[in-house]
Amino acid sequence: MKSVAIVWINYNSIKFINIVQKSLESLYELNYPSYKILVLDNCSNDGSDRIIKESIERVDKKNVIRFYRTSRNYGYTGGNLLGYLLAKDYEYFAVINNDVIVRSESLAKLIENIGNEDNIGAVQGILRFPNMIVNSAGHLLDEFLVSYAIGLGKIDHPYIKQSYNVTYTNGAYSVYRINALRRLNEVYFPEAFGYLDDDLIGVRMWNLGYKSKYVPVEAGIHYSGTTFMHYNTLADECNVRNRLIFRLITENRYKNLAIPASISRLFPTIINKKYFENISRAIVHGLNYARERVSRGYRIKANKVPLIKLTPLEILAHIILPNRISKRLVIERLKKKIPLG
Repeated sequence: MKSVAIVWINYNSIKFINIVQKSLESLYELNYPSYKILVLDNCSNDGSDRIIKESIERVDKKNVIRFYRTSRNYGYTGGNLLGYLLAKDYEYFAVINNDVIVRSESLAKLIENIGNEDNIGAVQGILRFPNMIVNSAGHLLDEFLVSYAIGLGKIDHPYIKQSYNVTYTNGAYSVYRINALRRLNEVYFPEAFGYLDDDLIGVRMWNLGYKSKYVPVEAGIHYSGTTFMHYNTLADECNVRNRLIFRLITENRYKNLAIPASISRLFPTIINKKYFENISRAIVHGLNYARERVSRGYRIKANKVPLIKLTPLEILAHIILPNRISKRLVIERLKKKIPLG
């Protein structure tokens, strides 16, 4: 049986500690014979780390949970990198958010699917919101590197009853082949903190000849955004900065439009001085970080990656309009072929 290391990260989760405890308990009840749970607390200061550690000591009769507390908050990307380094002797690497309640049989089914083909680098099943509406059945990027969650907002749909390739799998619950991750120049960018992990891994895996795949397996319930919703300013900054970085280090035909599109995002924020300052700072940091990476020869090609082809009108909309509006054009155009959100 293939060995799996599961990385599960916590940070200041006291406001939703009941969900966190249920998530950890669901991992412990996974119906899989060979796995370890690597619990990383990102230097919490609200007491949630103590509650989690006590819970582990109480339930871990199988000796499958390892608890680590970091010296500072490394964010989601930094925490996952630490977990990956601890998981080097395993055959598969799973990342699961602390706001995901997993199905007991899900890991075994996902491992079975990723093991069926040597060129599958990542796999995910269907994640649902607590009301059972679809949260994610895989993700596609378009040519402008804007992300779409397949099946988002649907209760059910014929499309998600089949397996299919995706640009990347959802970092809330994904299983990766360790050998595929080892071939990446860097698995995670710890400086990104958040919002630059699963998509970046997926794009680089495709360039190495590894597919990312969705399979129709009920994976679990995702209380989406539970951690970051308490830090809206940080979430906005990370999102703007890291999307800009992603577009500037990825070679595609719309790369030169990344900066104008990012700057256009500033205009709606002018009425709010604080928000304007935050987004401006995010753009400056993104430019500097991307330029430093590119100067060292770090570039990602997108020619082998499955991307949604865009019309000229959709490209223009991506440049001048907020994503939530410009995405509607793409979603409406493709709604008869694939359910996107």
